[in-house]
Amino acid sequence: MKAERCRPRVPASAKQRQISLVRYPRALAVAWTVSDLAGLGMPGPEQVVTALGFRDRSFQ
Repeated sequence: MKAERCRPRVPASAKQRQISLVRYPRALAVAWTVSDLAGLGMPGPEQVVTALGFRDRSFQ
């Protein structure tokens, strides 16, 4: 699957306690949406970082 290149970034964030593994699929879905809106074929590291930036930190 083409998404394999962007997947390692989210678990690395989970290891740094920036995102839980439960939230990982949601972050990846948002990264795909950001990629689609930008007209890209698949998300890259920049889209994953953008997706992680959208999360609400007040619900921890």
